[in-house]
Amino acid sequence: DNVNYAAISGGNDGGGIIGTLYNAGIVKNNRNYAPSISSKTFGAGIVGNFQTTENPELIAKCDVTLTNNITSTSIDNIESSLPTLFIYTNRNAVTMSENAAISQPQEAIAETGEDGSLATGFVAGISSDDSYTLENMTWFVTSGGVTKSILTRVAPIEIEGDVQVGLIVSGIADENASARIEIDQ
Repeated sequence: DNVNYAAISGGNDGGGIIGTLYNAGIVKNNRNYAPSISSKTFGAGIVGNFQTTENPELIAKCDVTLTNNITSTSIDNIESSLPTLFIYTNRNAVTMSENAAISQPQEAIAETGEDGSLATGFVAGISSDDSYTLENMTWFVTSGGVTKSILTRVAPIEIEGDVQVGLIVSGIADENASARIEIDQ
């Protein structure tokens, strides 16, 4: 249940929520909105590096579960030798379900509606590792130096793979407008 908005600068490992996780753990309900993650070797949006001890037989079980986590840090914004979207596993077994990656909305598109009104559109991508139930999205739209939030509630939608979501805001036609999106299940 952690949320991160800050850029991450790690040593050897850098993760949006956890830098290095040893042996076993349950990592769930986290949100990473870091604009960038940097580290020397391992980097990921949720867990930078999952390692086992030198003698894993000394512990009861080496097991990690990643459930219902979201990251908006793209692979392009993870600067490390071995970047990955959710968790760098180092060939260790990880159980993953209901995790999603969101791309921040791309360029604003100014349009004129049929009735002569002005509107601006934004498009963002959502990818899931297997399936993810999308319920709520919050868009943060900045135009003319003012940021407003728009909560979008949708009936639960099962996402498998890649989908795109969009927002059209009437009343503004600002070529410099920008948006970011957060998902809260």
